[in-house]
Amino acid sequence: MTGNTINILDQLGLLLKKYCGILEDCLHKSNQKNDPEAVMILTGIHYGKRTLNAIRILLQSDSENAFCAASLARVIFEASIRLLWATRTLNGSQDHWARLQKYWAMEDNKWAQQASQFPQTSDHAGQITAARSDILDNDIIRAPGIEQMLKDIEKADQEEQLKGDDNIAEFTYANCYRILCRASHAHPAALQPKAINDFVGQTRMACLLSTNWYCQAICHVAASDKKAEVESIVKQILRIAGNKNEQQP
Repeated sequence: MTGNTINILDQLGLLLKKYCGILEDCLHKSNQKNDPEAVMILTGIHYGKRTLNAIRILLQSDSENAFCAASLARVIFEASIRLLWATRTLNGSQDHWARLQKYWAMEDNKWAQQASQFPQTSDHAGQITAARSDILDNDIIRAPGIEQMLKDIEKADQEEQLKGDDNIAEFTYANCYRILCRASHAHPAALQPKAINDFVGQTRMACLLSTNWYCQAICHVAASDKKAEVESIVKQILRIAGNKNEQQP
């Protein structure tokens, strides 16, 4: 199982690298590379590329690293879904990029309020609060949690006729994300040798989903025919997922 997963991760890394190049070319030609939204998405996708590689290294070195790999997979699950959600807009919704900025600003401010009590961090906390004040004081609603983001993306896809009426957001959240959380939280009942293959499988699924979401986010920013490009990405992800490597370690 680990050997097949390594093979899949190699292909996912190449696919994400390809689409990242498409995004960089688009932003360079349109002179938008320094726009806040462009900085956010490029930073997030470069982070995703490095994290996919880190997961690959962990699993290749020792299968018992599956728990650590699952923790990293949870991170890019969150990061990729936030970026994809930010590129979408539901009818009647405030700008999603602004809502995501509000979420990050509120998280930063939460830390700053706690850190302001201590002399070692009070100055930095004050700088953070001042830097985020414009965002914190506006009337933008903060971005929702991961589960609601999954539902919003599904609804946006249906509004734009990018997918059918199948509803799998709750399934994805419960049966992939929440299981990865068990590794991130070091749940003692989950971190058992007999669970290694389960976590390898969940990590593989999370990496497939995350790469799909990263690439779709790029399409919503850079593609001229979003529907065709999104369909192409899904087909490529399905091909990679079904590519079995018969040589097991």
